[in-house]
Amino acid sequence: MSARALAIVAIERGTVALMRHGPPALAHRWAGFLGRRLVPPLHPGQMACIRHNIAALRPDLPLEESAAAAMEHITRGFCEAAVFWRFWDEGRVEVAGAENLGRNPSLFIGVHTGQWELLPVTGARFGHRGVGPHQKPPSSFRERVLQEGYARTRAVGPLPDGPHMGARLAAALRRGDTLLLHLDETQTSGIPTSPRLGRALSPTGNLLYAARLWHMTGVPPQLVWVERLPGPRFRVHIGPPMDLPRTGDRQADIRACMAALDDAADAVVRANLLQWLFLSEFAVAAPAG
Repeated sequence: MSARALAIVAIERGTVALMRHGPPALAHRWAGFLGRRLVPPLHPGQMACIRHNIAALRPDLPLEESAAAAMEHITRGFCEAAVFWRFWDEGRVEVAGAENLGRNPSLFIGVHTGQWELLPVTGARFGHRGVGPHQKPPSSFRERVLQEGYARTRAVGPLPDGPHMGARLAAALRRGDTLLLHLDETQTSGIPTSPRLGRALSPTGNLLYAARLWHMTGVPPQLVWVERLPGPRFRVHIGPPMDLPRTGDRQADIRACMAALDDAADAVVRANLLQWLFLSEFAVAAPAG
């Protein structure tokens, strides 16, 4: 293992220990220091990608400060994976759109902004029994940390990858479960399938699953996301059920639903660009002209 890789492992494991057992104020200051000072030199390629994407998607923002803030947000998100289950008990979470949480079953469509792990926890706080596909993180250590948090909250029942996923998801909705699908999940390419951000609409992934599930079950999708506030505090946004017309043409209706979901996710990501997990993962096309 290279010296760089060893440094990353040591920082990651030490940070988890500090987040869990250290004074909260110190732990959060450390996470911010990591994101501003230690992580950028270890990931120059990701910093270059962040700068490119900010310039392409939000040229109104000051580039260097915005890039530094984005890496800090992303780093904080990973650090907080060790303790996300505590934030409700610590009074760090508020909900915008709580009136939209009353439906059961519900089809929640999420994006990875703010502290994304709070989405299933918030559903559980409001009495929703949640299930959803689970995409494992790149290291077994991160996976273990996440699973420990899920076990504490009992917030989500992961559905592992396997055949007939669409049928299993539909069955979960029909039995009254709440389903959480992240549109910006990555597949083997490592690139989120949604939002498209100027690319062609993806014909696969959770975007397609969400549209098919709506058409099969009649459960309307609801966009959900998390906004990071100073403190650190968090605001969970719960959108209303989307009103999607049915024309009788199944394929046309599914395509229209996919486009509507992608447009909604695109608006949320652009508005919260510096808090989006995948800002550092792939370069969007440069704007024309």
